[in-house]
Amino acid sequence: MNDKIARFFPMFLMVLTVLLCVSRACAIEVSDEAFANASTHIQGICCDEDAIYLVSANAIFKIDWTGRLLCWTNAPVHSGDPALHGGKLYVSMSSSEGIGLYEYDTDLNLLRKIDLAESHGTDGVTFLNDHLFIGGPSTWEDHTIDRVAEYDADFNFVAEYKIDFGAKIICGTQTAAAWNDSLIFGFYRNDPTVTYNTLRVDRQMNVLDRYELDVSTGIDLVPASRQGDDPSRPRFLVCRSEGEGKNLVIDLRWYELRDGEFHEIPEPAAKK
Repeated sequence: MNDKIARFFPMFLMVLTVLLCVSRACAIEVSDEAFANASTHIQGICCDEDAIYLVSANAIFKIDWTGRLLCWTNAPVHSGDPALHGGKLYVSMSSSEGIGLYEYDTDLNLLRKIDLAESHGTDGVTFLNDHLFIGGPSTWEDHTIDRVAEYDADFNFVAEYKIDFGAKIICGTQTAAAWNDSLIFGFYRNDPTVTYNTLRVDRQMNVLDRYELDVSTGIDLVPASRQGDDPSRPRFLVCRSEGEGKNLVIDLRWYELRDGEFHEIPEPAAKK
């Protein structure tokens, strides 16, 4: 090893160590043998001041903000994206019994099944101004136009919309979050001609922004205690997930939406 390499190598290791530490600092480490009961990758997430909820196709998990598992329960196949509203947890559903939404308490006890007669085979669910927006039904065949339905606070059907992804997708709107009177949807993109994976739309499904960040396995607006002081720069928790059972990988990271892009940030300290 010559002198230049000898001097460079320790510096390289130091920089690499710093980068790895920064990367780990951005993530919530999730590790528990109970996640081996998940039959698929994570389908979606939601969060509140107390906990984060993760849903696979057959199970629901509740963790605290350090990644420690609090409780979990089996769920009907095929469970999808979750959303919190009014102190209840709502999970979209594509089960064979044709129910659109399952309602749980925050301890993961099933309270009721909500028959969304117009939207069986659902996914991608969020609440905006007390109204439910939910994607589906969807198809495995390539398509560019997807369906989103709106329901009122009592789960009465309000309207049906078409959302144009602008490129090939499969399985429709996978995940959803609400911010600033707009909706953010994640998709399974199946088209190499574009680089974006995520749309932000208004209530009529007109596209406002497109983002390259893939949020198809989970996104939610973080609670007020972890938001910054600038409401125009909202913070989100994004889940990347792949594999299943003992090979399930869950990666939860923090992002801030600013200047039309998602920027990864270190975990913000909770405000007291």
